[in-house]
Amino acid sequence: MNLENSQRLLSDFPRLFRLPPAYGAGEGEGAGEHFVFECGDGWIEVVHAVSRRIVAHAEEQGLYIVIHQVREEFGVLRFRMEGADAVIFRLLENAEMVSAGICEVCGAPGMLFTHGGWRVRCDLHRRLWGERND
Repeated sequence: MNLENSQRLLSDFPRLFRLPPAYGAGEGEGAGEHFVFECGDGWIEVVHAVSRRIVAHAEEQGLYIVIHQVREEFGVLRFRMEGADAVIFRLLENAEMVSAGICEVCGAPGMLFTHGGWRVRCDLHRRLWGERND
């Protein structure tokens, strides 16, 4: 994810995204500044929407949620986190399903396919990706 989109997420959800202490990021303010979103910019709205829902649910329930990783895995969006309950796991499952229909590159409608690895791409990016990987 590009720097602008990463900063938007870190700014909008400053306490949500944190590296695990094993990475040396610490627990205090600024611990999210080294966080890396390991997915394409096409999924920014999916990540933002599910983050907003996670924060709202966590505040209602008094949960302390920490997301340690946001990445593409097997072609879809995946999260690694601490403190989640069943509702949050359902939110994440939904975000994963939604990401399977959105181009990870540009955010247009896409399809999950494999060509040397699983990816979600729109028609244009599928053609471009296939040309680079033939």
